[in-house]
Amino acid sequence: MKKQYFINANILDPHNSINEVGGLIISEDGKIEAIGKKVNTNNLPTREKPIDLKGKYICKRQRII
Repeated sequence: MKKQYFINANILDPHNSINEVGGLIISEDGKIEAIGKKVNTNNLPTREKPIDLKGKYICKRQRII
């Protein structure tokens, strides 16, 4: 799997009181590498084309044991 870059998403994490616009980087092995408002087009490799999620949401799911 190729590393994936997402930008301009509404990020919701109620457990950590996060509600912000930012980005997400998924590594080659499918794990979250970075998430938040610091992930944007200025911080991504220039050769990569990010997926723009404007108007879409990324929500953290809380595990219930």
